[in-house]
Amino acid sequence: MRVGLLGGFGTGNTGNDATARAFATHLAGRHDVVLLTYAGTPDQVPGLEGLPVVTLGPDDDVPLSGGRVRRALRRGTSAWRRLHKARRTARGLDVLVVAGGGAFEAEATAGVGPVGALSLLTLARAASTGGRRFLAVAVGGTPMPPGWGRRTFVRAMRRAEYRSFRDLASRSALVRMLGAWPDDPVSTDVVLAAAPADTPAPPAPVAGRPPLVALGVMRFAWLGPGAHTELSRTPYVQALADVVVRRVGAGDRVALLGGDVADLAVLDAVAEEAGHRLGTAEAARSLERWGTPGFDEAVRRLAACDVVVASRFHNVVAAFVAGTPVVAVADRVKVRTLMMDAGLAGLVLDAGDVTAGEVDKLLDDVADRSREVRAAVTATARRLGEVARAQLTELDRLLDATER
Repeated sequence: MRVGLLGGFGTGNTGNDATARAFATHLAGRHDVVLLTYAGTPDQVPGLEGLPVVTLGPDDDVPLSGGRVRRALRRGTSAWRRLHKARRTARGLDVLVVAGGGAFEAEATAGVGPVGALSLLTLARAASTGGRRFLAVAVGGTPMPPGWGRRTFVRAMRRAEYRSFRDLASRSALVRMLGAWPDDPVSTDVVLAAAPADTPAPPAPVAGRPPLVALGVMRFAWLGPGAHTELSRTPYVQALADVVVRRVGAGDRVALLGGDVADLAVLDAVAEEAGHRLGTAEAARSLERWGTPGFDEAVRRLAACDVVVASRFHNVVAAFVAGTPVVAVADRVKVRTLMMDAGLAGLVLDAGDVTAGEVDKLLDDVADRSREVRAAVTATARRLGEVARAQLTELDRLLDATER
């Protein structure tokens, strides 16, 4: 059976790529899997190099020169090609699956814009006729602003014969938009299927090794479009640089990481600002830049940390899978929901007005009850891992029904 997985794959977001890998590796060997992405020129998804990829994003070669009418005609032609490709692609599938991710988040990395929304509706229509099936599995999101894009997205989601959600807040949001039923199932993020069934062992203490703190950053929209020089002046970057200096002053090592290529400018800004304050020699000894490691690599690295401070949702998820205590500095409902599910709502700070003093206070709190926080993280990861694996088993059942 030919199964298409739709999402923001290959866009430089490690969470999106981990989602693709969770679905695709589960289905591999039993179905012919095709990745569908809204990226115009997607990067290769690590671990899925052999899978065919269909790009549904804008044409990067559409020229922007010429008069207003000519540019409008070119954009219109490009949009028509995208919609035609979406319809043709869906008709070549047996099943189309909206595969997890933030399908309708305020800052989703897939399907953004009017043509993207119309492409989704085109895919949904073509994939739900002619004996084909359209499923939305473990999707997440937030209330969308009223308008044409929201109406188009809702019409597409109504065509799904099966819908499940990453969390209760996501289902509630789509129910309020009249795109889902109140009894549609809630599961969890399928990436959590990687959570181990047993409790990971904490890192063994090494004589003379200072504690290691992983500090995750995120390129929030409200930080503005500037490069790292402009970002250095923002309160968010200043606060994180203060955290680095304070932790190093307390004898810790700090490693900076992101979860999307867009985060790298913020990471550079924090590293540069902290480096100025620490001095070149101290920064070289105590500050590392991890960049944006893939999800599996992030889990491996975070497992060796004493505590994680994370802004990206999938960096929080990676900390849970690694069994490492985590403090969240975020502005996303999904992050707060996951932390609340673990009984750790008190370890969440609002990224918009965070201060180094607040982060320090929570890190001291975690240090005082490290065993308790680690137990909450690992128990939640184990429980949600079972839910994620059950969701993938349910997808198997739906696909088996298609074959019969």
